Amino acid sequence: MKRTVSTYQHPLDRLLGDEDDGSPSLLEFVAQEYAGEGFEADKFARELTAKLGRMRYPQPDPIESKPFFSEILERAAVLSELLSADTLRELWKSLVLKKVFERYRELRDRKQSVHGISLEEHWRKVREARRDMRIYKKLDDKYHFDYTLSAYEKMARGSVREMVAIWMSRFIGPRATLLSIHLPVQKWKSKLQTGRKRTPKPAATEPSAGPRNEDKRIQAHIYATLERRLQTPETYRTGIDDIFLCQLAELIWSGADVQRLSDGESLRRDINRWRR
Repeated sequence: MKRTVSTYQHPLDRLLGDEDDGSPSLLEFVAQEYAGEGFEADKFARELTAKLGRMRYPQPDPIESKPFFSEILERAAVLSELLSADTLRELWKSLVLKKVFERYRELRDRKQSVHGISLEEHWRKVREARRDMRIYKKLDDKYHFDYTLSAYEKMARGSVREMVAIWMSRFIGPRATLLSIHLPVQKWKSKLQTGRKRTPKPAATEPSAGPRNEDKRIQAHIYATLERRLQTPETYRTGIDDIFLCQLAELIWSGADVQRLSDGESLRRDINRWRR
């Protein structure tokens, strides 16, 4: 299947490739930890195949006579492309990003550093180190013992480590810029969509920041991968339309125990707004 040429770069690649300075942001640090766990294509393929073969389309209230997601993908001859290692790796990047933001919100709510230690404890260690450093500095000025200088330097390094953890909790990273997405306008769609207009549901007012917005943008990046790799004029005619991809993106984003999806309209509206 011919793929659309794109200059798209996944936000996880941008996050891990940001080497402007030697001090990582909180998001960078957490992303490095999760990305370091490695990509297991076979495991991911099994988990995704199970969801595709269990969930029917369309959602949110499918009836038993409706096809499974896997059947629609097979009919369009794109299931193998979806389950290819290359596509799965791109989708895996979005799921890593999902875990990164979940961990960020957990640390923020618990007032902890990236090490899972309370910020209050980090500050206590800083105060303790600074107090001891003043004592050892006075001893060194008076007696010039070699060990006092060594102890002073050791405590100074420890204080710096604690301050780095505190500083990192404040330097989160550019969330809005990181998750920004611009999808290309595909001219062939306007022709195929003639006569297939949907009755749009009223758009809900969405916050400019927060968990829901972050999750929606991550789903949009999953959609971007699916659109590039699965959707062509031919597959569009066989059911791989925008709403199908929106619901498929949500299915991939959701956990293994997912029971129900949205109708995909909210994500579709966002997708159309982010096109250029």
